[in-house]
Amino acid sequence: MTDGRSAFAEVFSHYRELLRKEPWLETAVCWTVVVPHEPRPFSAADFGARVSGGTPHEAHEAAPLEALPYYDGVHPMSVAPAGPAVVLFENNGFLGSLPEVLRRLSRDGRVCGVYWNVEGDNRLNYAADGRVLVGLDAMFWDEWTGDDVAVLEPELRAMTDLLAGDEDDWQAAAMTVVELVTGVRLTAEWLSGAHPYLTFQWPLATEPPSPEELAEYRNDPEVKLRDAVRAAPESRQFTALTHLAGLLATRFRLGEFPVVRDVLVDLASGRRAGDAYHHAGLALGDGWPAVRETIREILSGTDA
Repeated sequence: MTDGRSAFAEVFSHYRELLRKEPWLETAVCWTVVVPHEPRPFSAADFGARVSGGTPHEAHEAAPLEALPYYDGVHPMSVAPAGPAVVLFENNGFLGSLPEVLRRLSRDGRVCGVYWNVEGDNRLNYAADGRVLVGLDAMFWDEWTGDDVAVLEPELRAMTDLLAGDEDDWQAAAMTVVELVTGVRLTAEWLSGAHPYLTFQWPLATEPPSPEELAEYRNDPEVKLRDAVRAAPESRQFTALTHLAGLLATRFRLGEFPVVRDVLVDLASGRRAGDAYHHAGLALGDGWPAVRETIREILSGTDA
């Protein structure tokens, strides 16, 4: 792993420029780098088996990204060596972000990668020796705790320092972490080149998380909110949704629109009008953690 503020700044600058030159990267990407503990010959078939877990897949000759098959039921992934490491890249894909895939890829090494899509879903992942050790929302980096950062110190600490200047650069900062951890740089030249690729059929093979991973998952604030929604009686779900909708209408001055007033009336009357908690989180940004806790209190009946 790399240290030094000058190194952080140089890598960060590279990815800011890459995203500027290749704006399609900002929409949906899954970039995963595998670094084995011991160097071994590259085999696309081996990585196909690791990613798939034994489910149907195929290895193909080198092709540029724009030539890969993108249609229902087929999930393509470029796979190419980068020195002792291997780069897995999906344009508008997500397989490299799945915990079961990260476990299989990291069984005799370590893996670091980033994923995001057009909906705002994203993940900064790190796995080693068959266990997922980091799985963070890179957009809400300011919510990370000391325990989150400890696994990849100083890389994650450098990321938060970089974003203190401009939080909109979270994608470049997340890509910076991947390079600092793996030593592999993603470039415009690589993106425009031809690489071997794999195709997979969904779903891939799954495997249970370790007890440690399961405990971390259950303690995730977003998971706790989803659990609270499922456990709450319908009346409290509507109360929570009414609170959230009213807050959003006030925050963004939406109350003057008839459709917004209709939604608020429907919620207050016990008629469901949608519960996009995730999108509310994106809209509220830094204010979401406090609102999320209030919603959990309403759902659990502890808000009195």
